Amino acid sequence: METKIIDDVNESGTLIIPNGGTVIIEPENNGTQIVPNTGTVIIESENTGTQIIQDSAADENSNSTKIFNQGSDFSGKIKSITGEPLDKDVVVFDYKIKYQKDTNSGEADIYIAEKDSEIVVFKYYRKSHKPKSAVVEKIFNLRNPHIIKLLDYGFYNNRFFEVYEYAKFSNINTRKKDGTYKYLPLSEDEIFKICRDIVEAFNEFHSVGIIHRDIKPDNFLLRSVEPFDVVIGDFGISSVMEDGEELHKTKTQHHTVGYVPRELFTADYKGIGTGIDYYSLGITLWELATGANPFADPNTGKLRNENFILRDTFEGRIADDLLSRKPLLSEKLSKLIRGLLVKNYEKRWGYSEVIDRKSTRLNSSHELVSR
Repeated sequence: METKIIDDVNESGTLIIPNGGTVIIEPENNGTQIVPNTGTVIIESENTGTQIIQDSAADENSNSTKIFNQGSDFSGKIKSITGEPLDKDVVVFDYKIKYQKDTNSGEADIYIAEKDSEIVVFKYYRKSHKPKSAVVEKIFNLRNPHIIKLLDYGFYNNRFFEVYEYAKFSNINTRKKDGTYKYLPLSEDEIFKICRDIVEAFNEFHSVGIIHRDIKPDNFLLRSVEPFDVVIGDFGISSVMEDGEELHKTKTQHHTVGYVPRELFTADYKGIGTGIDYYSLGITLWELATGANPFADPNTGKLRNENFILRDTFEGRIADDLLSRKPLLSEKLSKLIRGLLVKNYEKRWGYSEVIDRKSTRLNSSHELVSR
């Protein structure tokens, strides 16, 4: 949700509130993103929206609440409905904000901060977002070296925050200024080493019921590049599965289309299991090996229509498509990727198949060995 900023004091401003959102209207000296004159609130559904407004007849330091129905008018000063950004050098529980890194996230503002000379990532969630408490608590207690370290979390100014270790080399699919990949494609030895590390990380967070649900190269962060030290980041849409239970199916728009398996689109699937992360790993390994976009037409380079990607995912065509593209991958790597992309989640490869099952395994030299 965004607030439209009106610069002309004689102009009326329009604020669109999907599904009845909340707007905070404050005195002029406190507010930001101000509509200087009378504006119109438009509620884009039959639901009503609650606006906390500064009543002109009330003390200027107090807020009153007023309910607006669709199309109602208001006068006042509009403050950002996502919450105020953090200023440079502000200190939040001993974390000194250095600069804002990324404002493109729909759920949070990302800052680089410092505490005791250590650089950290400060993830400052928008007021309308907060990760699941059960996920946060479990991630905080994970100790696998290939899972990003959650160092701290809490609330500041009614917004939830998380503090993570800083992976100084960004993610594994970082691009250069000319648009080419900085690190990809990787050698097969590097891929098998990364696969082993990632699968061991899977095994740890799966063992406590966490399903990541958004495995992709963007979320493979790099502590170092010589050699590659990869950690899994961004557990923002993760879910918790209790012992002996399955999760209810979640909305597919929370995932990245193409990286998620077919069971998420079928009506008879009862829940989310660990297989979702292994399927996503299969797509990711192909991308690391080729440095190509798995969802682009190999002939034209154009991104494929999402509907065609979903169709091929549902019908189990993805593995055949990717593994037929040139240059062809080795038999060992192709077998691993094909096992991870099996469309039937009950037969899809998981931890034991990748690491130590009799059919195939990754040995200490990180090769896929057939038995």
